[in-house]
Amino acid sequence: MVKKSATKSAHKPLRGIHFDKDSLSMNLYSDFASIIYPANTKQRVILHFLMEELKKSRGYFSKHALNTFATKIKNGSFIWRNRPFTASRRLVYYVWKDMLRMGMVSWSKRYVGNSLKEGFFVEFQEFRKNLIKISDRWEREFAISEPDQSSGND
Repeated sequence: MVKKSATKSAHKPLRGIHFDKDSLSMNLYSDFASIIYPANTKQRVILHFLMEELKKSRGYFSKHALNTFATKIKNGSFIWRNRPFTASRRLVYYVWKDMLRMGMVSWSKRYVGNSLKEGFFVEFQEFRKNLIKISDRWEREFAISEPDQSSGND
């Protein structure tokens, strides 16, 4: 049996992620989920419901809560456009892994109320750092360097 490398799985591409710069600049997206996933996809709807659940739990999610959420999605407990929304548990975990890879959530130990809990927490600093790293690298990769004036052939 072959073991999977943690670094290989961390470098997998994000499925379905898109960013439309014109819509972003004009702030045409109705919610954050539509920025990440294209409209009319199950991933977008799952992320929308997932974000609502994270808001209710104040940014904390245990493994059990994620499992319960995936079961609710599979059973059609959420209503989307006046119909029960259903999707596979696998798709819910794909969306969750995309959030982990982007640094939107992380696994850690923190105080929730008066007790120390281990679980998934919404990240602000790490996500912001990842966005800065991406933009800095993008700028370095594609910066147009000025031609060297001192080595001109006159």
